[in-house]
Amino acid sequence: MAQGSFMATSPEIYELEAQWTTPNAELLPEQGRRFILDLSSGPAQQRSAAFCRRLVEYGTRMRTSGRRLVVLLPARERLLPADEALKPYMVDVTPPDAKQVVARYLGRNRPECLSSLESSEYQPTWDARPTGAEAIRLATTISDAKDPTPAKVLEEYTGWKDHIADLLALKGKTWQGSRLEARAMIWSAALLDGGRLDSVLRAADALLDRFGIERGPADVLGGPTSTERREAASLELSLTGVFHDRAKHGLPTAILQNLMDEFSTEKTTIVEWATSVAADRTIANEDAQRAARTLLSLGLSRNDSTIIRTLSTGLTETRIDLAVEVLTEAALDTQTGAFTRSMLYNWASSPAQRNLVAAVCGGRLGVERPDIALTRLWRTSDLSSVDNQALIDAFSTLIDRRASVVLEALRAWLKTKVQDAKTLGAVLAIASSDNGSAFLLGNLRDPDIGPGLRHVWQDLLKQREISEAVRRVVTHWCDLVSRGELPDEEVLDFLSDVYAPGIQGSETLFHAENEFLNSFRGQILARSIQKVVGQRDIPEAG
Repeated sequence: MAQGSFMATSPEIYELEAQWTTPNAELLPEQGRRFILDLSSGPAQQRSAAFCRRLVEYGTRMRTSGRRLVVLLPARERLLPADEALKPYMVDVTPPDAKQVVARYLGRNRPECLSSLESSEYQPTWDARPTGAEAIRLATTISDAKDPTPAKVLEEYTGWKDHIADLLALKGKTWQGSRLEARAMIWSAALLDGGRLDSVLRAADALLDRFGIERGPADVLGGPTSTERREAASLELSLTGVFHDRAKHGLPTAILQNLMDEFSTEKTTIVEWATSVAADRTIANEDAQRAARTLLSLGLSRNDSTIIRTLSTGLTETRIDLAVEVLTEAALDTQTGAFTRSMLYNWASSPAQRNLVAAVCGGRLGVERPDIALTRLWRTSDLSSVDNQALIDAFSTLIDRRASVVLEALRAWLKTKVQDAKTLGAVLAIASSDNGSAFLLGNLRDPDIGPGLRHVWQDLLKQREISEAVRRVVTHWCDLVSRGELPDEEVLDFLSDVYAPGIQGSETLFHAENEFLNSFRGQILARSIQKVVGQRDIPEAG
């Protein structure tokens, strides 16, 4: 998934989120004059050699019309073999002077710290020529530090590596247990920073269990006490929870980054363990939230979609509300939003994650970014998603809160005469709620809605595997008409048009009632027959 930006000659800059699973040069927009396509992060493994060749062709076409395409790629050492076609057009961009970047930032935010940049302790950092992003990270570290002396700042900037090394080595500790037992406490406290002691102990035991070290009642009672385990991990216990050294800003995050970097071969086990802590119903809700947010933040900071997928899947069964909450926050965040939304887009077609995507898109994300949400809900829809309550509820919520945007999306979906299975599924999901039914039938006079909706409904009648779901919707419409909640003449005319071509699917109308022909269902069938006999020009499905 690539993210792009269109830069017009006017001052406005428009962010474009390209909706492709695998990069496709043909989907790049043609209009406008200048484009920036950011391929410097995200799932680079999806970038193929063919894509890169076509990207060059696209850029060449643009030059003939006075337009330009700039592609941002990662550093040369991170390029893929697929990027070979782009090399003749590459320009190495020298990182900005890190010291100047930091100075400008501090001049605006903490000018009293400017003089500290002249310290010799910072010279190795300037000599290493860090990237612009790293320079900004150093600047924010200085600006946020309670003690902005260079030595303290550099400890945090470099990830507290010396302190973490001492922690993991149990330096200065007299500990009778295994080193892994103490480290399990260190990592658990980092995952649950500020959590309850019993939650940290449970999390540590769960990690030991994953490595085959079982702790039954006899092991617990005959082993180190909770206090000894806490002290071995150098943890602070306060009235509010368990903490690593709070004077060291960002230490819990640095410990987990160190865990992923130094023990990368055990990444799968580590991520599954952290997910199980967040999903464990015996863990207090607020501590489960801490674990979920920490793990999500870790995955986002590393651009690692596998971490986030594992977390989301693991929470779906026991704490789906928590999964929806943390993913929504990430999807709406200015820094992590595009990456998170791209994952939701890719997950939308996965049956295992369909409900989660629908729940996220039917919540705050759908209200604040309905265009983004509807794209993903459409991908979630197909004939196998019939009766998916999460999808039905999501569409219902968006119709309640952002009906005009749903209407525009529906117009776009109905443009083609031969309908995609996703459009059929989306329309059926919309029709499966009361407000969705009223929304569809209330827009029949719209020239971009009525004809297309007739074609869709005729196509739905041909799908024998979902005939029961279609019958339920038609029956419900008839009941709503009988109660005066839908306009009878418009519904009658619409459904008689739908059934008229060959009276196809008319078995969905029949009902075990004594006065069938006098019922609304009977009226639909009768009018359909009249239209056929009268050879009225009825729009047929393509």
